[in-house]
Amino acid sequence: MNARVIGRFLVAAFVVGSCLALPALAPAAVRTPKGVETWLGTWHANFGTLRINDVHRERADYPDASGKRPFYWAASINWSRPGSDKRITGSILGGKYRYRTFSGCWQPPDPAISCGSVLIHRTGKKLTGGYWKACRTYCKSHHPWKGKRTSGAWRVGFQFTQQGKPVHGPSGRTQFGGAGAVISLVNPDRDKTWRPTGDSRLFLIAEGPRGKERKLTITPRVARYENVGDDLPRLELRGRVTSSNDERCSRGEVVEITIIDGKKRSADKIRLDPDRDSCDRRANWSSLGNGDVDVRVDFPRETTN
Repeated sequence: MNARVIGRFLVAAFVVGSCLALPALAPAAVRTPKGVETWLGTWHANFGTLRINDVHRERADYPDASGKRPFYWAASINWSRPGSDKRITGSILGGKYRYRTFSGCWQPPDPAISCGSVLIHRTGKKLTGGYWKACRTYCKSHHPWKGKRTSGAWRVGFQFTQQGKPVHGPSGRTQFGGAGAVISLVNPDRDKTWRPTGDSRLFLIAEGPRGKERKLTITPRVARYENVGDDLPRLELRGRVTSSNDERCSRGEVVEITIIDGKKRSADKIRLDPDRDSCDRRANWSSLGNGDVDVRVDFPRETTN
C-alpha cells in the first residue's frame, strides 16, 4: 500500500496490517497565497510591534450553510508593547477582503474575558486601519492601526514517510510520516531557531504484540534547520506526544525527530529520539535499510521581499 504524503499540508493515511485513514489537515497541494504570505514578518506599529511567524490552513469547527466545514487561513501574532507581551490568534480573511484583513482575539488582563477583539487592515506592506479592544464588543475601541512591515520571513516546507522495519530500534514494522513547514523571522544565516506552523503533525504507527497497532501523534513546537555534507537539508523537530495508545511512549513525552533529505545523492534518513527512558521508541530509519523511506525538505525560501 502507498503511504506517501499528498501535498505539503495533507498528512497521509498509513497501513499496518489494515487501512487507517487519518484526518486530513488541509486540501492537497494548496499553495500559500501571496496575500497571506505578505503578513509574515515583523511590523512596527503605533500600538506596539507585531511579529507574525505562523500562517497555515485550518478547518472550521462548525459547518457552513451548505453543511461543510470550510478551510481558512489561520494566523498567530506575537504582540509586544512596553511591559506587555501577548499572543493574538485569528484568521486572514479571503474573498472580498483579498487577504488584506486580519481578525482575531487576544487575552486581556481580566480573566473573565476570553477574547479581546483585534481587527487589522493592511495595504501592501503598510497597516492602514482597524482597532483593538479589551473585550469582544462593548468597550473602548483603540484605533486605527498604523505602521509598516520592517522585515519579512523565511520558510522551509517538509514531508516524509516511512514503511518497513527500522534500521535500529524496537523490533516490528513501523510507519512514520508527517508534513508541514517551519518559519523564521531571522535570516537563517544568523539563527537556527524556527517555529513549526500550527498544522505541522507527525504520526507513528508501530506493530505491537499479536499485530496490535501502537499509534502516536507528535506536535512539533520548535525546530532547527541546517545543511550537512553535500548541501543536504537537515531538519530537527522537537515537540510532544499529543496522542498515544502506546504504553512504551505516553502522552506528554518530549521527543526529537531528525529528518535528512538525501536529494537523490545520499540516503534519506529519519531518527526518533525520546527525551526520557519512559518513551522506549528510539529508532533510526534509512532509505538504504529495510522498507521504504522518503524525505523531502526544502531549502529556505524568503516569503516576501
